[in-house]
Amino acid sequence: LFKREKQRLIPTSEALRLYKVCKKSVSEIDFIFSNTMQAIKHDYENTIKLAGHPYMLSHILPPYFKKMIEQNKNVKFELFNSNYEDTIDMLENGIIDFAVFPVSKGDALTNIIAHEFYKCKFGIGMAKSHPLASVDEKDITWNLLAQYDFINIGRGISTQGLKSEMQNYSLGSRFTLHNGTWEICLGIVKEGISISGADAGYAKWHSDIVAKHCPKLAPEYSFSILVYKKADLCKASKELLKLLGYPLGN
Repeated sequence: LFKREKQRLIPTSEALRLYKVCKKSVSEIDFIFSNTMQAIKHDYENTIKLAGHPYMLSHILPPYFKKMIEQNKNVKFELFNSNYEDTIDMLENGIIDFAVFPVSKGDALTNIIAHEFYKCKFGIGMAKSHPLASVDEKDITWNLLAQYDFINIGRGISTQGLKSEMQNYSLGSRFTLHNGTWEICLGIVKEGISISGADAGYAKWHSDIVAKHCPKLAPEYSFSILVYKKADLCKASKELLKLLGYPLGN
C-alpha cells in the first residue's frame, strides 16, 4: 500500500483506491450510528415508565395521560401494575421513572421522595344484595365486618391499614387473590360471596356494586408520587410530573 522514498511513505494507487472505499464505509457507519442514537434519544425523551396502584392506573391517571398526548403526540407509556416492594426496587434500579402508591408512615423511604398526590376515603365494596348494603356506613365497624367473608387482595393492592386491621380483627378471608386487582375480585364481589376493601369513589364507575365510605374503619389515606432521589428523568416524565403537581424543583 505504501512505498518508502527518502524516509517518506508514499501511498500507492491501491492505497488510494482502498482509502476511497473505506472513507465511504466509515461515513455510512457514522450516519447509521448518529441516526440510531437520535432515535434512541427520541424514544427515551418521550417514553414515560410508570408503576402504579391499579386504582390509579385504571381510574385516576388516564385523564392525565390524555393531557400528555395532547401536549406531546410522540409520548409513549410503559405502565407497570406491580406490588409495593417490586415498585420500590424498580425505582432504585432506574427501571421506572416514578410511581403512584399509597404510603404508610412506617414505610422506610431512605432514597425515595414521596409527594402527596390524591386523597381517598377508605371504604368497602359489596353487591347490592349483600346484607351490609342496607347498613348505614356510619354504623359499619370492624367487628361487624368480621361476621362476613372478605377478599384478601394483598400488599400494594389494598391499603396498608386494611391489612393490619384484617389481622387484628381476624377478618374471614375465603379468597386470597395474588397479583390481583379490584377489577378481578369484582366478579366475586358481584356474586355477593364476599366484600372487599375499596375506595368509596369506585361507586362512580361501577353502578352494579355498592361502595361505602366507612369513617369508623379508617381515616382518609393518600396516594403519593414516589421518585428516586437520583432518578434521571426524561423530558416526558418531567412534563407528566408537572401535570400531577409534583414539585420538580425539590
